[in-house]
Amino acid sequence: MGDLGVFDVKLWKPFVLPLVCLLCAAAAACSNKEPGAGSSRAAGEERVGKFKLGRAFDKDGEAVQEGRTFAKGDKVCISFAILDPNRDAQARVVWVTKPGVKVAEETKPLPGGEKVVNFTADTKTWEPGTYTVETWVVGPGANGVRRLGSADFTVTDSSMK
Repeated sequence: MGDLGVFDVKLWKPFVLPLVCLLCAAAAACSNKEPGAGSSRAAGEERVGKFKLGRAFDKDGEAVQEGRTFAKGDKVCISFAILDPNRDAQARVVWVTKPGVKVAEETKPLPGGEKVVNFTADTKTWEPGTYTVETWVVGPGANGVRRLGSADFTVTDSSMK
């Protein structure tokens, strides 16, 4: 067949596997970034943490006296953190009746870190029934508004207390 010299497969064979492993490790190391690295996160990475629905707030702003049934006239308190938000993102809640009529909406800036943001709804003018509170993240750009989740709760007639 002829003399291949430096291109002889037998000569390079012991180096192929370690070389491929080294290249794969280098590529993986280059693609991993520290959380928060880079100029901005892609939309869709945010998520809700520490979600609570209750009747009051504690000293840290988290909802306490948790429940899903409230008498008409009660305050409905919600607290949650938005984890991994884009810079300048805000939290929004939308209070909705069944079958989907908006009762109220509010947007607030995020407090930073994993601290919670909280909202309150006053149910004194609400009719008894099933309601939903939707959690949203509002960020910059055309695709910056995104629903993160929801929770159902019930408002009962206050005379049934």
